[in-house]
Amino acid sequence: MTNFIILTLSAYAAAAEAAGIPKEGLGCTPSDTVRNMFLQGLYDAGLITKQRVDKFSKTAYNQLAGLGAVSSVAINTQEVSYQELGQLLEQQGFVDPLDTVFNKEITRGVALFNGKNLVSSNMSDFGNFNAGNETGENVTLGDILTGDYILTSTQKDYCNTGFLDQGGPVSAIVNSSIWDTMFEAFESILDTGDSYTQDALAYARQEIEYMLFYEPDTEPHAVFKGDGTWPKDNYDKVLNKDSVYFHHRFKGDGIQVFNSLSMESDYGVLHHSSTSKDGYIGLVCELMMDTGHDDHNRSASSAGINLSTMMRAYLTLFTQKMEGLANSPYYVGTQLATSNLVGDSTLFTINSGSQITEDELKMINFYDALLNQLCTRGWAENEQIDDNTYLQEMFQNGMMFLTKVKDDGFYYQGNYATDSYIKTVDDETKIAQAAAKYETQKQRLSSKENSLDLKIKNLDTEISALTTEYESVKGTITKNIERTFKRYNA
Repeated sequence: MTNFIILTLSAYAAAAEAAGIPKEGLGCTPSDTVRNMFLQGLYDAGLITKQRVDKFSKTAYNQLAGLGAVSSVAINTQEVSYQELGQLLEQQGFVDPLDTVFNKEITRGVALFNGKNLVSSNMSDFGNFNAGNETGENVTLGDILTGDYILTSTQKDYCNTGFLDQGGPVSAIVNSSIWDTMFEAFESILDTGDSYTQDALAYARQEIEYMLFYEPDTEPHAVFKGDGTWPKDNYDKVLNKDSVYFHHRFKGDGIQVFNSLSMESDYGVLHHSSTSKDGYIGLVCELMMDTGHDDHNRSASSAGINLSTMMRAYLTLFTQKMEGLANSPYYVGTQLATSNLVGDSTLFTINSGSQITEDELKMINFYDALLNQLCTRGWAENEQIDDNTYLQEMFQNGMMFLTKVKDDGFYYQGNYATDSYIKTVDDETKIAQAAAKYETQKQRLSSKENSLDLKIKNLDTEISALTTEYESVKGTITKNIERTFKRYNA
């Protein structure tokens, strides 16, 4: 693409300045806030009405308009707080994180906690873990977002055999239906229809799926922080080593493995999955170290994940992408203490569900594309730009260029002389005015000519009458003279 500067009328320049866009541009597309400040600036400059500002501000800002996107989307939006987003998620109904598949031969089952309170479980002999009675509460995604909900899964017995296999405790958590339910719920609310937002949603989903990445029967399942690998069928190497963590694709870390805590003694998985500052973001595993016993009253190895933290991590990743990964203050680490997740002060733009007209969509797309060009290209004010004669001369002399969007959604410079959409045409109004003036003058001259012709004719008639009278008098005088001479000669 060719670089160019946008020339603006003073009114558009004032709108750009009101939105805080410097003449050299921003080098990137701005936020929804800047876009709406630009619309307000257009209103202050008398370019659009207040009604349009109010309506256009509620539409999804198309950050790719003119930069690869052909048009905006006909969806109205609104801003909601973190708590209001939770309320919208509540309206989508109850969810069941226990909806998963596991191998009962190697996995006792799955349980859902809110803090350290047991909400529900499908585990066998779960009472042996002294976790208390189930509260039996119905849970929504809104509850999870604003709570401290932890999903855990426990080994069938003290052995770690099959812990990482398909149907094992880790597999049971990863395969819960809660993940697809969460993705679909967020996408239904946050998808405003434009490709920029959709890319951010896809990015957030992808990063969370990386955090949940799990392939059973793949070597190595885990690596030491020092040297060596851990064959999946030799668990003694894991049980006799400290500081072991599962091989994982997310940020080079991933599943956190601890080898000395138990659910029975101090809620091991719950402790490391909690929303306290030391809580881990992602899968956590507690490997039982005691060997030589087959006592179900003792603790067994287990896996867990904080669903509430994972939902916040999803929203954080989405917000990061929307704001620009290099510009956003938010980030997701392996622990809450090393992260800056979204929270009560964060605002989200959501799809309000209402539509706008096709004509309004075209206007919105124009203003979004104009704003994006001002921000990415920069702009210059020219007081003569509204002078038609000046503009025509500048275009014809190649001092200025027109830009227009192509099929790929980008704007390109075009030559005035070779542009097939630009033609030199006569100004019919001025031609008509000149013709009217000509006809008026012609009629005036014709009227004068007719008047002169009439005068000439009258003069001709008068001359003719005088000539006749002259000839008559002359004839009379001649005859009188002739008669006189004849009389005296006689």
